Amino acid sequence: ENGFACPKYHSFHPQTPISEIKKAAEIFRFPLVVKPTDSSGSKGVTMLNGWDGLEKAILWADSYSRNKVLLIEEYIHRGFSSVVGGDIYVWDGKIVLYGEMECLRDTCKSPLIPIGEKKPLLVTDFQRKQINKELQRIVSVLGIRFGELNMEIILDKEDNVHFLELGPRAGGNMIPIQLSDAFGIDLVKANVQAAMGE
Repeated sequence: ENGFACPKYHSFHPQTPISEIKKAAEIFRFPLVVKPTDSSGSKGVTMLNGWDGLEKAILWADSYSRNKVLLIEEYIHRGFSSVVGGDIYVWDGKIVLYGEMECLRDTCKSPLIPIGEKKPLLVTDFQRKQINKELQRIVSVLGIRFGELNMEIILDKEDNVHFLELGPRAGGNMIPIQLSDAFGIDLVKANVQAAMGE
């Protein structure tokens, strides 16, 4: 509704008949992703290159779902190889710190789960401008006034920004500590001060 990049998707209950799911997704292009809507760290996610394995993917996603709402969606082909993660800091509705980082993953053992973050993020100037523009736009649309937010995004082949997560909290993997060191400020202290109106 707000014009953000988004793959084609269909949400469904785990008990939905397979034929109904396939019909809803018949115009989607493979590969497809099946996942829970309420999990984190890519738990319960399966990528399918065909309809074989759909039932198993649904069971896997359901095992991590508490709300029993699952998604099947088109896979986003990346223009930048890594997930862009990190934190941003908002003051009075404006992003005043862009802490974009490259999400590191163990591509052999568990490619979907993050194991750390790296800065600087090695993207082009155009890609960085796209990331910053869309981050500020979503902060504005959501009416976020202040504080640290954790984000994960993917850039597709056309450098469109796809939001995976925008959480109203500081990130894990020691992101606030790394960004505090990188920028020479104490983000933890800044969050406390902002909450107190300072």
